[in-house]
Order: sequence, then structure tokens, then C-alpha cells
Amino acid sequence: MNTTLLTSLPGMNSILSIDYCENRLGISLSHGQIRVYTSTDLEEFVFLNELKISPQEVLKWNGETMATGSCDGDINMLQFIPKTGLLVIRCSQNIHKDIIKDIIYRHDIIYTCSIDNYVNILRLSIDSDYFSLIRINKVQAHNGWVTGFALLNDLLLSQGSDNTYTIWKGFEMKKIAQLKYTKEEHSYSLISKPNAGHEWFLLADTQSQIDGDACVTAFHSKTFQIVEISLYTSPIHSQNDVIKENRLANTHMQVQCSVFTENGFIVAASNWILFYSLPKFIIRDEYQIDSNSEINVIPN
Repeated sequence: MNTTLLTSLPGMNSILSIDYCENRLGISLSHGQIRVYTSTDLEEFVFLNELKISPQEVLKWNGETMATGSCDGDINMLQFIPKTGLLVIRCSQNIHKDIIKDIIYRHDIIYTCSIDNYVNILRLSIDSDYFSLIRINKVQAHNGWVTGFALLNDLLLSQGSDNTYTIWKGFEMKKIAQLKYTKEEHSYSLISKPNAGHEWFLLADTQSQIDGDACVTAFHSKTFQIVEISLYTSPIHSQNDVIKENRLANTHMQVQCSVFTENGFIVAASNWILFYSLPKFIIRDEYQIDSNSEINVIPN
């Protein structure tokens, strides 16, 4: 794979958010730009255009439209024009009182969450070049920042800095379940975003309620079954204390991100990459990234 330098602006212009849809990559930068690139093979990205705007904490594509959330609590609806490669702002509306942390964009429905403790559900109306947002519901979801969420069918899982996950049903946002993660004096500020797929919600930054080890917690969207998936041991190395001691000695295992695949899911935790298969949550493959950025396979 060829490496493409997507941003080389001075002054630590860091990436705030990225999303990829229909061969287009959108990148939000901390200096206040949204850049659009195109790629047909994910090998090389060709720069199309740039929109100068206030810093956008999160962006999400939906076809040729994009929803972005600002550090001021504004939702911006942008339209991509294929003939020119331009991004055009079609509407901007203040939805939250503070930073928008995450967006879910499905069809004409947009979910937003913020550090103002609220979740909003909006409906997008498009009439030619006129875009408008109508609020369907607004709920105080947590006693703290709402740091991320995931959607499965009509169930929404939200997570907060109050160390809780909450399951909501439908546009009426009826609370149907809640999980709280604390262990003695220790607690977790749930920052790494949850994920959803194969009827499961995948919860990051949690710890086992049995032995206190860091783990990924899977929460079934229909049966509410809870499965704790250890990051330190696996069925492959279930009795291998050396593996666990090595991980404990060299890193604090904490899930940065996860993604679902056709037959399972992948978890990135510190310098480890773990491939789990479903439905039994067995680690299929394990990799470790060393100090030279080389990926080493952990033998089965």
C-alpha cells in the first residue's frame, strides 16, 4: 500500500475526525478545515477540495451529504457536488450548548450527543438546495458528558463519563437497560466509542466484574446477555501466565477502538490487535506492534 500524506499544514494541525463513504474520504482538521479526497481502491487518495469552517469535532457521510458537529454545539449540513468537488454548507443550526462528541446519520435521521449531557434526535428535510433540521426528541442521557453511542435497529446505546451505558428504544428514547462500571475506588471515564454489529453492542474501556482485569464487554441487543471478553488471556493462551504478565508489565490494556467484520470483530488495545470470531468470542489471531512499528504475530 502506498502512503499518502493527507495533511502537512504547520502548527500541529491534527485530525479530529474522519469518515469514508462511496470512495470519498472526509477529514476534519483542528485548524478549521474539512478536506475531501477520492479513492477507488484505498491505495492512493486524490485531494478534491477543502472547506474552511470552525473546528468540527465529528463528521459523518450519508451519500453525498455530510453532517458535522462543532465545538460550539452547531450541526452543519454539507452537500458534496460531484461535478466540482465542492462542499457547500446548506444549513447550520445550534443543537447543543457545548462540544458535539458523536453523530449517527441514518437516512433522514440524525442522532447527536454532547458534553452537555444530552442526546438529540433530528429529522433532515431536503427541498432542492434547501436543508432544514427538525428536532424529534431531546433527552438528558447521562449525569455527565455523553461521549459516544451506537445504533442497532431501533435500539440506541449511549455511554457517558458517569461510567454508565444506557439502552434506549425508538424515537421516544424509552430507557430499557443500564450498565454501570465501577470497581472499588476505581472508575472509568468511558471515552473510546462503542460499536455495534451482529446483534451485539461492543463496549470499550470496561473491566471484569469478576477479577478486575481490563476487558471488552459485549451486550446482546435482544437478550441483554452480557459477555466479558478478557484482553489479557484467551482460550488460545488460557493457562499462559507469561502472556498475561507480559501485557501487564508493558502496557495498561485499554481499548482504543473496535470494528466489526463479516465473521467477528477486531479490537485495538494499546499496542495489541486482537481478532475475535463469533459467536463464541474466541481470539482467532493476536498481533503486537513493537517499538519499531513492526507487527509481530503471536503464535497460536
